[in-house]
Amino acid sequence: MNINNLKTNVVVNIAFILLISMILIDIVSINISQKEYIRSEISKGHLFSSVIEQNIQCDSGGNTISINLDNRDKINEIFKKTGYLYLNFIDNNGQSIFLNGDKSGLNEEISDCMNETSITGKNKEKLFGSTWGVFWRQKRNLVLATPIHCDKKTIGTVCLVADLNDIYSSLRKSQKIILIYILINTFIFTTFGLYRIYNIAIRPINNLVKRTEEYTDEDGFNFIIEDGQNEFGQLSKSLNMMLNRISDDKNRLQSSLISLEKANNEIKKAQNDIIRGEKLATIGRLSAGIAHEIGNPIGIVLGYLELIKQKTISDDEKNDYINRSVYEINRINTIIKQLLDFSRSGAEILKNVSVHDIINDVVNILKVQPVMKNIKFESILLSETDIVKADQEQLKQVFINLVINAADAISLGENKLNGKIIIKSEAIHTLDIYNEKQSILRLKFSDNGHGINDSELKNIFDPFYTTKEPGKGTGLGLSVCFMIIDQAGGTIKADSADGKGTTIIVDLPMKIA
Repeated sequence: MNINNLKTNVVVNIAFILLISMILIDIVSINISQKEYIRSEISKGHLFSSVIEQNIQCDSGGNTISINLDNRDKINEIFKKTGYLYLNFIDNNGQSIFLNGDKSGLNEEISDCMNETSITGKNKEKLFGSTWGVFWRQKRNLVLATPIHCDKKTIGTVCLVADLNDIYSSLRKSQKIILIYILINTFIFTTFGLYRIYNIAIRPINNLVKRTEEYTDEDGFNFIIEDGQNEFGQLSKSLNMMLNRISDDKNRLQSSLISLEKANNEIKKAQNDIIRGEKLATIGRLSAGIAHEIGNPIGIVLGYLELIKQKTISDDEKNDYINRSVYEINRINTIIKQLLDFSRSGAEILKNVSVHDIINDVVNILKVQPVMKNIKFESILLSETDIVKADQEQLKQVFINLVINAADAISLGENKLNGKIIIKSEAIHTLDIYNEKQSILRLKFSDNGHGINDSELKNIFDPFYTTKEPGKGTGLGLSVCFMIIDQAGGTIKADSADGKGTTIIVDLPMKIA
């Protein structure tokens, strides 16, 4: 919070409000003064007309009107003192009885006012012309027509023309004093207002800001305001209550985080136990097939050793039998090594791995299994890039489970003597939720087994759900596959129909070099 900016804004706003208020008051007072001056001029005109009325002589019928020389001099003297521009006294016949001054430029206005007064017998005032007033332009001339009576009978009309420019000049002079007064008051009010606002608002805000900047989690923080009854005192109480609630919520959140972290570790441990258990079940099944596969090369090696014991064979034959035995032993070693690599347990290690290499290893492990005896493997690895970030052993477990499931489905179908498993890879380019390009490695594991009907297809990834006979499966194979693929940031789904085979589709986000 920038307190200096706040001070400046407050001062400017107060000064502006005071200045506008003073100007409005001044404008109103000037307008009132102008109207009062004009009314004063009108009253003065009526008074002057009554003087003329008192200094004329007329006969009983009002047909003959005259003014003696002394009265004329008296009227002229008063006329000069009034400051009027023009005076004209005419009888009912339009004959001028007394005339003084200049009416240049106002012939039409004077005639209109005098004609209307002579017809109606009432006073008539009109403002004409234009001149600069105090704030804007105003009417310059006042034309005043007043009926003259004799023996309660109207005998003529007096017309007076006043110049209002002198009124505006005097008002403009007084305006300078008013403006100086406004500026002085503005300065005084602003200074006093700033002092009051500083004590009422700025200083408490400074204290709040300072206390806030000094706040740390370890402090027993409290906002303290001298006067607890004003708005800032109430604000400080509310802030203290808020901070106490935040502190309590933080403690509860920390406790919840510890509990969640503990629960997450337990869940992760349970998941790892499930994956490990399913892996051991798969190893048990593979071991039976491998034991059968190892039996043949061991029998061959034993036969060669018996032949080597015979003394009748030549050295070349001995060497040939030895080489053949070595080949069979290496074959046994490769099979056992593949099984040991798959069974090896360890911490989950996420790294960039080649999916195609894992698929080739899986094919090599499984092709020696008895269940694969009548099944033909076909790998169509089309994707030029196959690098994903995942745990290599867990991916291998997924692929082995998918291939074994496919082999089991084939063994129960009509094509058990002519089974076929196709593993296909392709690159898919899509847009993610942020509209950015994303590369996906799509793997399809297809078989020509008996397939899965629609009612069972939606449940195959649920834990402990299996379509196999009792004792033939745990119901965790596809559930574990779903768990591993999900942890790698991918997806897995199935496309199948009863009697038409099954395709498992695995999508994994690729690492682009």
